[in-house]
Amino acid sequence: MCNPSARRGQPHQQIDEVRNGGGYFSQHDLRVHFGLGQVDKVEVIEIRWPSGQVDSLKDVRANQLIFVKESEGIVRPMQFKIAGAKQL
Repeated sequence: MCNPSARRGQPHQQIDEVRNGGGYFSQHDLRVHFGLGQVDKVEVIEIRWPSGQVDSLKDVRANQLIFVKESEGIVRPMQFKIAGAKQL
C-alpha cells in the first residue's frame, strides 16, 4: 500500500500486488509502480510479505526506484533525474 502526501489534507491510497510466475519464455515484472503526479513524497509505504511480515517505510521521496528487503527496509535507492527539476 502506498499513501502519498496529498494536497489540501486529502489522503490518497494506492494498492498493488507483485504477481510472480509466467508462461513460456516469460515472467511477470516483480517491480511495483505508483504514479504520484505532483506529490514529492510518500507518507507511508506498507509492504505485506508472503511470510506475514509487514514493513512500513515512511517519508519516501518521489521520483526514485527503491530496492526493499524484508525486515531491512530500503537497501538501495536510485533517484531519477527529472529534466528542469531541482534535485534535493
